Amino acid sequence: MRTIYLLLLCLISPALSATFQNVQISTKPTLYEKLEISFSLVPSNGDTYANPYDPDLIEVSSRFTSPTGKQSLVLCFYYTDFTRSGSIGRQVLTPGNSMWLCRFSPNEVGTWTFVLEALENAEHSSYNPRQTFNVENGNGLGFIRISNSDPNYFVHERDQSTFFPIGENLCWAKDTFDYDRYFSKLNANNATYIRVWMSVRQFGIETQITGLGNYGKTQDEAWQLDYVLNEAGRLGIYVMICLDYALAFSGQSQSWGINPYNKANGGPLDSADSLWSSSEAFRYFERRFRYIVARWGYATNLLSWELWNEVDGTQNFGSVASL
Repeated sequence: MRTIYLLLLCLISPALSATFQNVQISTKPTLYEKLEISFSLVPSNGDTYANPYDPDLIEVSSRFTSPTGKQSLVLCFYYTDFTRSGSIGRQVLTPGNSMWLCRFSPNEVGTWTFVLEALENAEHSSYNPRQTFNVENGNGLGFIRISNSDPNYFVHERDQSTFFPIGENLCWAKDTFDYDRYFSKLNANNATYIRVWMSVRQFGIETQITGLGNYGKTQDEAWQLDYVLNEAGRLGIYVMICLDYALAFSGQSQSWGINPYNKANGGPLDSADSLWSSSEAFRYFERRFRYIVARWGYATNLLSWELWNEVDGTQNFGSVASL
């Protein structure tokens, strides 16, 4: 009888789940501007997550409800803060606290609510109690959209005013201090657009030093992209982010030699061109894109994503393009 009682007790007892702590809105809620929610998350086992960048281990999101009842599901991400010092070519980034963040740009004035959810191992969910915040009007123009009246033109979401990008490819600055120098000159000449790359050279979050699917050792690169997007937005400059590039998957290049997808570096690919038929590689691509969208998808000055630079330069692209 005691055995039956213990079995029933196990069946009706709630499963352990993660616990949200220190939930704070760290920016003033303003129309079409970044809303940032910070929090800590205690795993169900009371320990720490082996890889907080793995959504199969821990997936965190927030469901926002607008004043008119519209809902938006926004992915959250793990973050490490940095402070910078130095000068052009001598930048020093000093790591600070790590935490969970959720970033969102509200598109309605008034009272919003949000609920945070954590899903451990794709099965145990936990929720933070519903919270409210009030969004005030501001000067933000919202995201860039295609014009409804003429699809050949871009417009600002808020007032449908025309957006015409004028700028340049800006992928090779030395560091954030160098971007400050470029931004000063671009702003003086009324530029409205730049293009940047996420590569081994700069802003890349998945490299040989990290392996696949863990971005803890490249949080300094992610922080620099935060900085560039913030400064560009402050100056009214819109950004195209290129997510990958041909040399990384060109078998004769040095970049392929240090690519974490290369089997020689512990990855799943025997050759660069086997990327296009590898479900495991695609899974890691999706994980990386998930993190990128969670971290930077809020930015109203993010003009667009570019999936590849010169994809036709990848190994044997012509023979695999139909896959």
